[in-house]
Amino acid sequence: MTKYTLITGASSGIGKSLAFVHAKNKRNLILVSRNTQELQSLAIQLQEQYQIDARFKSIDLNTDANCLSLFDYLKSENLYVNEFINNAGIGCYGNFSDIPLESDLKMVNLNITALICLSKFYLNYSQAFENAKLIQIASIASFFPGPRMAVYYASKAFVLSFSKALKAELSTSNCKISVVCPGPTITNFQKTANMHISPMSIKLGIVQTAEEVAEHIFKKVQKDQFLIVPGFFNKLTQVISPIIPDYITNKMVIRSHS
Repeated sequence: MTKYTLITGASSGIGKSLAFVHAKNKRNLILVSRNTQELQSLAIQLQEQYQIDARFKSIDLNTDANCLSLFDYLKSENLYVNEFINNAGIGCYGNFSDIPLESDLKMVNLNITALICLSKFYLNYSQAFENAKLIQIASIASFFPGPRMAVYYASKAFVLSFSKALKAELSTSNCKISVVCPGPTITNFQKTANMHISPMSIKLGIVQTAEEVAEHIFKKVQKDQFLIVPGFFNKLTQVISPIIPDYITNKMVIRSHS
């Protein structure tokens, strides 16, 4: 059977860069996001440039029913998805009391609820596959609290904890799992989250491009690495985060967006 890599949130940012990296490596793709026009354009470009099969499905993953409909589509087309990348996610910047409740709940729905649904559906769907990979895109934010992005940081901490538990459960299964914790990355995320990356982070080389992050993810997933942290500064942050007091990390997080 023809194998496919499915990427959610594929129309921009890290998801779009992951699509290019996989296509360059001759992987067939199923691209998923809400933006039909962007997806169609991307699928055509990847097919023509890399001679692969690139399909797209426009779905808003904010409801359980829509998540299930994605797998109804996969079953109806009899598609062999040997890599499933849970990349879709949103953030919102500001004091928790100032952010509309609707925005916080939408974030929880996409960053947590949809990821749970898609993970469960994929693990059941992929049982018949010889080799399967589930890749969860978390964040360096998984390792500490994030004042002025409290819900976003907490949602990514959930993704990391959830993935660690699944790793233990899947140890004897046909499916390998990886969780990715990128640091500051130049994408449209900052614009949609109403935030910006500090100039100091850019000067220090802490910020990576989406292309750099995607290349790193691809290489490490092929080696079945579980925890993937792109970039030297992010790896350092991961290592020292358990020993730094919260009051210091809180100041660091606030300053990183100033």
